[in-house]
Amino acid sequence: PPPRTHYEIWTDGSVFLGVKSGAAAMIYKDGELLCTTHRGAGPLARSYTAESVALYEGLRRLLKIIPANNQTPCRVSIFTDSLSLLTALETGPLTVKDPILRLLWNLILQVQRRKARIRLQFIFGHCGVVKNEKSDTEAKKAAELPQRTDTWITDIIAYAKRMLRGEDTPPPSHRSKITGSWNPTKDNPELTREEETALAHFRTGASHRYGWLLRKIQTRISPGCRWCNPQKVSTPAPVISPGQKRPRYALNKATDPATCTECGAQYSCRNTAVQHMASKHGFKRADALWKIKFPHEPPPPDIPPEPPPPSQPPPPDTTLPRPTSPKAKLHPFACSMCKRTFPLQNGLTRHL
Repeated sequence: PPPRTHYEIWTDGSVFLGVKSGAAAMIYKDGELLCTTHRGAGPLARSYTAESVALYEGLRRLLKIIPANNQTPCRVSIFTDSLSLLTALETGPLTVKDPILRLLWNLILQVQRRKARIRLQFIFGHCGVVKNEKSDTEAKKAAELPQRTDTWITDIIAYAKRMLRGEDTPPPSHRSKITGSWNPTKDNPELTREEETALAHFRTGASHRYGWLLRKIQTRISPGCRWCNPQKVSTPAPVISPGQKRPRYALNKATDPATCTECGAQYSCRNTAVQHMASKHGFKRADALWKIKFPHEPPPPDIPPEPPPPSQPPPPDTTLPRPTSPKAKLHPFACSMCKRTFPLQNGLTRHL
């Protein structure tokens, strides 16, 4: 079969809230640009309104391009970066309540009657798609056109809400109004807000970007918010003299160097020392780990194995014997009136 003609409609809208807006649609035929349509969408239009007007103008121009008595099937692809418009069109032509959606569905059905297979495709805007960037440029040019067009009631209501919201006093958002009037304990005024947040994450040992830290950087600082829990008394950091001995239980990480308690061999990590004591000296891994971690402590007592559960006698049979009926079992083909038996059911039926 011959290849089908492929039409593409690229739509976009440009909105400057309360000032001006524009809508543009670019129509391609087999990859070649046929025409571009522009229209002002009104000073009160929103993004949804401008995108709807752009699709409306593109479909109207496409109906003038495709002949009314078209005999060969064709394809129509509509590309838009308005997800709200595509979501509104998903409801179908029978349940829409918005007037512009009714107009759009009427145009879509008219295009479909001309043997066109229509596909609506969402694309991400401002991410490098060439044809979408061109339609966005055309929409900005269309915003300079006259804005004398119909205004939607929803746009008027949205504009009134924006004006009332702008005149209303915003809620207090300053830190002193929310948490109190004490002075913050900020030390370096050159840090930005993001740097302060990252520093607080490091200080408290929890960072959603770098993970949960296993060791606090400054243990002398209380792990609390500096704005809600200011430090009234700053305690100096503890100073450890070089000649002071290490604590007896300081070896708590598997990556610390370790020494074999039997032969005195030095190893770079604890796991290697445990493996050496298990293979060379015949220790179990649990016993070797205990000796390396606590060399001055006696070995832990062995935990006796748990005794097996006592054997229980089988439960007694509590089922009662089935009672025997004193009545004699009747013949399957016996007359209920005279007790006469028959070998077949037909004989019993004729007898009755």
